[in-house]
Amino acid sequence: MLVKWRLFVELNQLTQKDILALKKWRSHEKKMNYVHELIHLGKISTLKLTEKQIFAFMQIKLKY
Repeated sequence: MLVKWRLFVELNQLTQKDILALKKWRSHEKKMNYVHELIHLGKISTLKLTEKQIFAFMQIKLKY
């Protein structure tokens, strides 16, 4: 219970800047996980996508 309380206190001490940084980091992590999934699919599929092609695809996907 003490650990939960300590975590609660630490979370309440976060500033808006910290929260924004965490959200940005989580967003980046989600994108990178998606890229890694595409790389894995590219390796096991008959397409054999290169990493450069996957990143180009991701840039297009993020724009639209």
